[in-house]
Amino acid sequence: MQYNTELEPLKLPEFGRHIHKMVEHCLTIHNRQERQSCAETIVDVMARIYPDAANKKENNPTLWNQLAALSDYKLDIDYPVEIVSPDELNRRPAMIDYPEEDIIYRHYGHITQELIARASTMPRGEQRNKFIELIAKHMRNTFLTWGHSNTDNERIIKDLKALSNGELEFDEEELLDVLDDSQAVSLMGKDKQKARRKR
Repeated sequence: MQYNTELEPLKLPEFGRHIHKMVEHCLTIHNRQERQSCAETIVDVMARIYPDAANKKENNPTLWNQLAALSDYKLDIDYPVEIVSPDELNRRPAMIDYPEEDIIYRHYGHITQELIARASTMPRGEQRNKFIELIAKHMRNTFLTWGHSNTDNERIIKDLKALSNGELEFDEEELLDVLDDSQAVSLMGKDKQKARRKR
C-alpha cells in the first residue's frame, strides 16, 4: 500500500491528486486536438470544484493559469487566455519609497500636520476657529486609536501648539471646553451601548 506522504508533493493541493494525475495524462497525449480537448475537460472539472469560478465567464483566466502551473508550463495547447509566465509570478515587486516627510508625532500622522499647516494659512475668524476645533478633536481620536487608554486634553493643546510652531493662535480654555464636551458625549455614547447590551 502506498501512502500519500510517500508520493510527490502536490503543486496545488486544493485541486487534489486526481486533477494532478489528469494533467500528467494530458501531457502524454501526442495528438494536439485531443490534448486540447483534454485540457478543456480538466478546466471544466476544476471549475466544478470551485463553483465561484464556474459562475464567471467561460474562459476563466485563473483556472487556465492554474492548469499551466500544474503542468509546469509544459502543456502545449492553445490557451484561450494570456498565461502569466513563472518569471512574472516570482518577480519581486518594486520597493515602495518610504515617505520622506518628517512626521513629528507618529500617532497623529502626516495628515494632521497637513491640516494644521492649512489652518495656519486661513484668515482669522469663526471658520478658522471651527477648523482648529475639528483638528483638535481629530488629534484626540487619533491619540486613542493608537492604544492610549485615555487622553489628556491639555496634552492635545500642547501638541497642537508644537505642531503649528506657535503659528495657530486660539483660546486654550475654549478649546479645552470643546474637547471636554466632545469627550463627555463620546463617553455617554459608550454608556448607552453598554446599556443596550445588558438588555
